[in-house]
Amino acid sequence: MCSSCPPLFMVVTENISTLCSNWENVIGSFAISLDSQKQVNDIQTTISHCTRTVRCIQPYMLVKWHESNVCDVHMADEKGSFDYKCNGTHWTMQGFPIDSITCGQKN
Repeated sequence: MCSSCPPLFMVVTENISTLCSNWENVIGSFAISLDSQKQVNDIQTTISHCTRTVRCIQPYMLVKWHESNVCDVHMADEKGSFDYKCNGTHWTMQGFPIDSITCGQKN
């Protein structure tokens, strides 16, 4: 089942305005930009449970919602990481379906 999971990480070489339809609102409200350093440090992958734990250099994650062009910013949990699960067709964050993620940094 896990082998059929789609890629989790955004392709950040795209034009930023094409990643999220609400990009201007996101950067205006949260004062973040995409992190140009190494995008993600996948600190743990549990194949049997289709989970990934991701830690960014700064504790901000840009999340693109499943089948949507809308994005949101999330802060890391108390461990300083983000947890994602895959059901074989799409990724979820705290039970909500997402398409992709990328690390953010405070401006």
